[in-house]
Amino acid sequence: MLVFETEITSLLHPNWYHVNPTGKKQSLQTLTDTTSKQLQGEKITALTIYPNTNRTVEFTASSGKKKLLTTVFVNPYTGSVVGAYQRKKTFLYSIENLHRYLLLGKGSAGDYMVSFSTLFFLFILITGVVLWWPKNIRTFKQRISLKKAAGIKRIVYDLHLATGFYISVFLLVIVSTGLIMAFKPLDKTLFGLKKQEETAQYSIKNKKNTAVDIDHALIAIAPQIVNATSITVTLTGKTAPNYQVAIVNANRPESAADSYIIDKKNGRLILTQLFINKSFSQHLRAYVKPLHTGTAYGWPTKILSFMICLLSLIFPITGLMMWMNRTRKKPAKGKNNNKLVPAISEAV
Repeated sequence: MLVFETEITSLLHPNWYHVNPTGKKQSLQTLTDTTSKQLQGEKITALTIYPNTNRTVEFTASSGKKKLLTTVFVNPYTGSVVGAYQRKKTFLYSIENLHRYLLLGKGSAGDYMVSFSTLFFLFILITGVVLWWPKNIRTFKQRISLKKAAGIKRIVYDLHLATGFYISVFLLVIVSTGLIMAFKPLDKTLFGLKKQEETAQYSIKNKKNTAVDIDHALIAIAPQIVNATSITVTLTGKTAPNYQVAIVNANRPESAADSYIIDKKNGRLILTQLFINKSFSQHLRAYVKPLHTGTAYGWPTKILSFMICLLSLIFPITGLMMWMNRTRKKPAKGKNNNKLVPAISEAV
């Protein structure tokens, strides 16, 4: 379900994402200013634009002591707010919270239970592959096919082995990436050694209130915007008072975006971080979550991930049936007949 979160939300609220193009789009700075006035007590922290002419502009705003993030959808032609929601209050967020923390929150007992259950599942997968490994080609062929003419016990057995052959590799990827996200020490050990330093560029400050607007700032990276599927401009945060721009190109997840820092004072490009130039460990880390969620390469991997998750349900079901078949005791031959002998003799 979480694999298709964006598609489900878009299906339920199509007016949030799509509008009828009418006239000329307003400038990003104008949209930001008008949207800020419409939001009472909320501060705009970022905006995301898309190349499609019928797509809305998505603003991210924060409010309150808990800093709840609100996604606001704005018509780029009229400047009107067409929709808004807080993800933490949605049903799909509750599903994610159940999946990751058993609804108990980060750092809770539920968090640890899910993490160690995932580790145990990885152990089961690895040992299962070891037990499945055939000794010869004949056995291999038997373990990747089903004998439909056999009894139900044999079909259950073959289904367990054959399913394991076809989806174990995919499950190993899903479980391994889940472990990396669950155990922060593991994440830091594997990927925390090579990080590009950016602090030297953040020292540039704008003491005067003469900031370059968003539209003029993006001129500095105009050639890179041509092939972008989405452009996110962060207005606040550790890069302030500079604009941080993340450009996602085709066939890449959001975590594999190219990053740019633009000086608000003069619109000068002061830092470029192309994803292709990052280290191998950073490339792997960027694809950890997309591989886990199935969003790495769009619809093909989403559908594949969805099917793998469905097929994985065969494992516990057939495994339980195999265990019950093995532990179920059969009555000994002649045992019931012997119990009748004393009764018959007494009757005589």
